[in-house]
Amino acid sequence: MNLKTNYIVMTVLLVIILTLIGVTYNSSRTITEKTIENYQQSIAAEAAKTVDLWLAQHLNIIKATAKAVEQIPIADNPETLRLLKMALHAGNFSDVYIGLKDGTMIDGAD
Repeated sequence: MNLKTNYIVMTVLLVIILTLIGVTYNSSRTITEKTIENYQQSIAAEAAKTVDLWLAQHLNIIKATAKAVEQIPIADNPETLRLLKMALHAGNFSDVYIGLKDGTMIDGAD
């Protein structure tokens, strides 16, 4: 083989190697991006489930409190305040109150 043929063979091999490197890089990048995207979607889905559960639990506390308040005379009295304080602690709320049509507000957080 002469020198010119060696250069041609080396050039062809170099082009093949560079093509394989490019294909491998693109495949690896695509796989990595899809893996990251799937992972982020699973994290978002789990976070949404957690928020849904948290909201459902707090809504149940509010509904139970509302149902209990309907069974007693609503006024600024110890019985009403006791129910509001139970809801406050059960839901770890910063405040729980009842607003009446006449503008009166009964605050469970004192």
